Amino acid sequence: MNYRLMSAAFLACLVLLVSASPRADAETQYSKGTRIRLIIPFSPGGGTDVYGRVVARHLSRHIAGNPTIIVQNMPGAGGTIAFNFLHHSAKPDGLTLGVSSSGTLTRQQLGYKGARYDLAKMPIISVAGFGLITYVGAHVGARSLGELLKLNLGRPLVMADTSRESSTAIRRTVVFKAILKNVVSKQVYGYPGYSDVAAAIQRGEADISGMTAPGFNATVRPAVKEGKAFVLYHSGLLDAQGNIIRDPAAAEYPTFEEEYRKVFGKSPSGIAWEAFKSLVVAGGNFEKGLFAPPGTPQATIDLLADAVGKMLEDPRYIADAEKIFGARIKTFVGADAAKILEGAMNAPPEVQSFLKELLKQG
Repeated sequence: MNYRLMSAAFLACLVLLVSASPRADAETQYSKGTRIRLIIPFSPGGGTDVYGRVVARHLSRHIAGNPTIIVQNMPGAGGTIAFNFLHHSAKPDGLTLGVSSSGTLTRQQLGYKGARYDLAKMPIISVAGFGLITYVGAHVGARSLGELLKLNLGRPLVMADTSRESSTAIRRTVVFKAILKNVVSKQVYGYPGYSDVAAAIQRGEADISGMTAPGFNATVRPAVKEGKAFVLYHSGLLDAQGNIIRDPAAAEYPTFEEEYRKVFGKSPSGIAWEAFKSLVVAGGNFEKGLFAPPGTPQATIDLLADAVGKMLEDPRYIADAEKIFGARIKTFVGADAAKILEGAMNAPPEVQSFLKELLKQG
């Protein structure tokens, strides 16, 4: 018996089996010259856009074939247009991906009629957490939440957002319509992205809004340093025990809970506060998700998740992230990201009902 011949035959069969595996097929699809389209559901300059561009700069190095990643902004309806496209029109071939914001989840949670996507059916690759930083223009005349509550503008405080269903708008609505009920405010919607909102506040067209750390650092922080804007608070993130903690990327700013205790001498409570905490889970810990269209092969998702995991340990990515975000961002990958999504989608029914009723009024 020719054992050498048998060994050669065995190895040949093994090579054939490996080359025919789903993982090998996934690697082949990202051959040299391949282009991946990364869809950003807002206009350039906002937090989701800044985050997506950082990913686009570094992810391809960790995918076999080093494909080119092209960023495409697809703003409209607070991000809904992009995710409707990703769910219903994009091919499930791993060549079109999308970056979600927390509002992508919130719109689905609250049954927004324009949201025709279902995140539960869209493979998730990774998710990163960011707190929402709320700020006012210097023209308002308040440098802190306490000063704002004592202020008499003689007119409503103008709050600016992309859409009614934006989680940025919803979280602030919970604060100023349900927890801090004495603040007279007026909501303005329709801006393409939060960089446009920031520009409106700089013009004095609006008074208050918020951004996550990526967009805030790029767009608003320079104005804060120049005294043209002031941070009131940031939403924070939840730790493993369910406590609200400062976002490492905004650690120099107090959380809303900290500011509330400072002003009122006690912690907030009640259904409105429970709704806010629920939004911290959905809107903070689940802030920037990387999704693929439904039906994308699992082997492709696994390959991309592995690439994100490697990217997170890449010194070049780490340096870029710390420079732009202010800190290394806690990112969950693959199955861990899926668990975060599942938990974020399961807000208590009474909280969802409260939010829906509140939004009807706002």
